[in-house]
Amino acid sequence: MQRTIKIDGMNCAHCAGSVKMALKDIPGITNVDVNVRAGQATVEGSGFDDEDLRQAVEDEGYTVTGIHG
Repeated sequence: MQRTIKIDGMNCAHCAGSVKMALKDIPGITNVDVNVRAGQATVEGSGFDDEDLRQAVEDEGYTVTGIHG
């Protein structure tokens, strides 16, 4: 399963690193790619749901504006 998360508030490599680490900690996530310029992260894996993704990103202080895929 692949999901794209639109994220508001990321503006640097440190932001991307924080989001990437938070998403990688979700059980079932096998790959994470974060693009600060596009304001999004793409995750691959299985056994997770959209609420897991939203919670992980928002716990880092960013706002999820959409999840697609």
